[in-house]
Amino acid sequence: MQIVSTATDYFNQGVKYSDLGRYDDAIISYDNALKINPDDYLAWCNRGIALGKIGHYNEAIVSFDKAIKIKSDESIPWYFLGGAFICLGRYDEAIASYDIALKINPDDYLAWNNRGLALSKICRYDEAIASFDKALKINPDLSPAWNDRGSALDGLKRWDEAIASYDMAIKIKPDESISWYNRGVALALLNRYIEAIASYDIALKINPDDYLAWNNRAVALGKIGHYGKAIESYDRAIKINPLFSEAQHNRDIALRQTVRSPSG
Repeated sequence: MQIVSTATDYFNQGVKYSDLGRYDDAIISYDNALKINPDDYLAWCNRGIALGKIGHYNEAIVSFDKAIKIKSDESIPWYFLGGAFICLGRYDEAIASYDIALKINPDDYLAWNNRGLALSKICRYDEAIASFDKALKINPDLSPAWNDRGSALDGLKRWDEAIASYDMAIKIKPDESISWYNRGVALALLNRYIEAIASYDIALKINPDDYLAWNNRAVALGKIGHYGKAIESYDRAIKINPLFSEAQHNRDIALRQTVRSPSG
């Protein structure tokens, strides 16, 4: 890195370190910038982002609060403050932060999406769906919003609508395993096990280390009497995560079913 001496130099150095994933070094650079210019709200904001990248969310919140104290009418620190609160499970505070960010910048579709996530976490699913709809009105190609909207619909047991949301997410980003997995879950809840298995198969082609998908695939196979294949799926789940006791329990049940129905 080049020799630096001014607040701007240190700030730019911090940006470069962050771009390289060297977040500890970035924080030191932002600290140096702030020693020279403690009123640089962007330096406080970027410092908070870097702290969040290494899991120091409480310290990140302090940085975002500093940025907000300097420039409270800027949406960026409010947005990232909301993200830090989500990471700490402080969902009500996250929602409040996103509300302020969106009052300043109502076209921030990422803030609408993350607000929906926080609302879903506290089971306020109708409000969450409304937030996801706001995000999607601004950016219809935001595949995570379609996926997360589907999860909120699942929470309301509106599984057909959830599947339609997952289908939209998949149409936009077909190589995202979580949408295929969630689609499989919703299909299984509608007793559409063959379709669920097909969805899990695609999810596992994308991410073969998803032990939850192997487990759920096995459950669906068991539901249609394919106990031998179910055991193979449980074995894959257990191999990936030997501590996943649910898969071992389910495997034992499938094994007993195989003894009773050897042709399955």
